Amino acid sequence: MAQVKKTSEDLKLAAEAHVKYIQSLDTRKDELDYWLTEHLRLSGLYWGLTALHLLGRPDALPRQEVVDFVLSCQHENGGFGAAPGHDAHMLSTVSAVQILAMSDAFDELEARGKGKQQVGKYIANLQNEDTGTFAGDEWGEEDTRFLYGAFNALSLLKLLSLVDVDKAVVHITACANFDGGYGVGPGDESHSGQIFTCVAALSIVGRLDLVDKEKLGRWLSERQVPCGGLNGRPEKQEDVCYSWWVLSSLEMIGRTHWIDRDALIAFILRCQDVEKGGISDRPGDMVDVWHTLFGITGLSLLGYPGLEMRISRAPLNACQLPGVASCQSRKAARPGRTFQLDMAGTSNAFILVLAWDLFFFAFWTILPSATFLRSTGPAVDPVGWRPRSLFPLDLLGALSVAKPQPFCVFKFELTDHLRVTPKSRHPRP
Repeated sequence: MAQVKKTSEDLKLAAEAHVKYIQSLDTRKDELDYWLTEHLRLSGLYWGLTALHLLGRPDALPRQEVVDFVLSCQHENGGFGAAPGHDAHMLSTVSAVQILAMSDAFDELEARGKGKQQVGKYIANLQNEDTGTFAGDEWGEEDTRFLYGAFNALSLLKLLSLVDVDKAVVHITACANFDGGYGVGPGDESHSGQIFTCVAALSIVGRLDLVDKEKLGRWLSERQVPCGGLNGRPEKQEDVCYSWWVLSSLEMIGRTHWIDRDALIAFILRCQDVEKGGISDRPGDMVDVWHTLFGITGLSLLGYPGLEMRISRAPLNACQLPGVASCQSRKAARPGRTFQLDMAGTSNAFILVLAWDLFFFAFWTILPSATFLRSTGPAVDPVGWRPRSLFPLDLLGALSVAKPQPFCVFKFELTDHLRVTPKSRHPRP
């Protein structure tokens, strides 16, 4: 059971206990729960691996075993099942792509798997040609979770051109409600998880201009309850996982200051089992890897010490960065080349995609990289290769490189380290 701590001095992240908890999850094969959760195996691996990256321990799970397991879940059609022998599904396919990205293993997908193109075709075939949304599998259940997952995975694979992005965007706008939120489909109730999937999908393709940020920010900020936690919709209990769904959505629209940061941090920390590790949905409940990840991602978004946001560098075409108004260079970024991003008219410099998840909705992904950046305000200072506490590049496809700096030109210089500095600033009109 998660232990409820009584004093503020005890409210510290039990990082090492959480690492050991995650490491233990695949050693419990004599327990019934292990086999009852086989349908979550691939996504569970993603949750645990992402949490370990944020805790600065990506090496806590053996990389080659991780990659081998992921590839063993792939089907001839390119999709991935939740475990070997399970049917292919959008959710497990997205988790697989994210794990391979985090593990810098796309080359092994080409050499030993079915290749990126086949994965992209599998995802593209799940798009509804009439409405633009996506199904989870061949049986046709449609949901904005699957649409977001498709955008996430395809952006990581650099294959968004395989689908009709414009039609998908029209579908997302049809899911918007009078309160500013989004539902599973047109006319459905607003929910924090579905809001994340819709806003994140729009962020990936650079269409946050379609979001009513004031209405949505108000609805999201009202999700905080007296104990400091966040709920998914009105009149529901608080839950640690909404520390991610709600907070990341607020970050994408620049409204994180609309909630009580300290109260949310305290709530997440009270949900820990400080002895055995893991984080639960609320204080006193059983821990699980799902809530462990989202508790840690929430703390990272809140700037908790040791979990500061970092973004990785990876080869990309600078002119394809979502949310960028214009780009001086039309060539792909290469070491030694510089380019400028004119951010006039945008509220954040978006560094690509977001992440995702099974049943649930999302996390982060990490592109292959040898350099990570730490957000330090208007500029981002280079740091050496340390896969620690990172917000991977293709993670929060919508989280900004720096604090919102409207009407600002940034200069990117790619050498052995990536340096981002304000070139000039223009006052807000």
